Amino acid sequence: KSDPCSQVYEVVPCQSDCNQYVWVAEPWSVWKVSNVDLKENCGEGVQTRKVRCMLNTVDGPSEAVEDYLCDPEEMPLGARESRLPCPEDCVLNDWGPWSRCSMPCTRNNSRVRAAYTLRYPGVGRQCPDMSDKESCSLNLNCFNYFYNITDWSTCQLSPNAVCGSGIKTRMLDCVRSDGKSVDIKFCEELTLEKNWQMNISCTVECPVNCQLSEWSTWSECSQTCGLEGKMRRQRSVVQASQGDGRPCPSQMEQWKPCPVRPCYRWQYSPWSECRVESVVCGHGTRYRNLSCFVSDGSSDGESSMVDEELCNTLELAINGDRKIILKEACTLPCPGDILLFKNMDDMINT
Repeated sequence: KSDPCSQVYEVVPCQSDCNQYVWVAEPWSVWKVSNVDLKENCGEGVQTRKVRCMLNTVDGPSEAVEDYLCDPEEMPLGARESRLPCPEDCVLNDWGPWSRCSMPCTRNNSRVRAAYTLRYPGVGRQCPDMSDKESCSLNLNCFNYFYNITDWSTCQLSPNAVCGSGIKTRMLDCVRSDGKSVDIKFCEELTLEKNWQMNISCTVECPVNCQLSEWSTWSECSQTCGLEGKMRRQRSVVQASQGDGRPCPSQMEQWKPCPVRPCYRWQYSPWSECRVESVVCGHGTRYRNLSCFVSDGSSDGESSMVDEELCNTLELAINGDRKIILKEACTLPCPGDILLFKNMDDMINT
């Protein structure tokens, strides 16, 4: 009997949310000047800020979580050293974003970033370089991207259906060259080739319980008598189970012992002594009788002689041999023959 409460598992492809946890950085603190020009309060210094890992929701970051839930490679800096400009210094804005390395990513390519002037320097002073350049390095500041296809989902049926025709689906995932799954847009921007079939039809078999025939009648006993006979009956599969239907049992036949019946048989009695007519030795005849015996039919069971009437319904045969021999010729040795035999034994022994 099937269990209506048994657990059913379903596999459905989904678009993974790679931004469930995000780093959030607070604004930079004021400059803390370490190498101070006491008059102007300018020079080399440091800025700090708090960086926290937060749960990202549709309404934006909502609550702080443990840092290990965010990608450590993407953690923003929590401190930076720079120079707090003095009144006559050239002032530049922060560096702009790096340009994107051309694909595929190789060391022969490079990327650049730029800054622009916020305040021009005083007389005799110059602005530092307003452009910066570095080589592209695979998996450090430059990545290649490729598609990865998911496994097929389980067969998805129409609403409220439990069996019948459905569809299996699978999805594309965009993977970065360092093995990290990223937003699908990175692969789409490169117009990578994608020629996979994303949907196929499928069928969920409707549950059909196994159906069996009735038990057959018991067979004849495997032996006509004795303790070891067995009777057999069997049944067959009329309808095999399908889907989640009740499976067929393994027992398709049954055995039981037969009713016990004694085993009767004809059996010879031992031969009589050799009888010689009118003389005391020479050629004669010996005799034996047929007797009715009963046993339990086992190979090592003992037999007992019973009334001959119990064997009257049996064929008159011994172990299947219908030729019944109740007498046969024999020889009764004469006294001289016995002495001769005795003398011959003495000669052999000496």
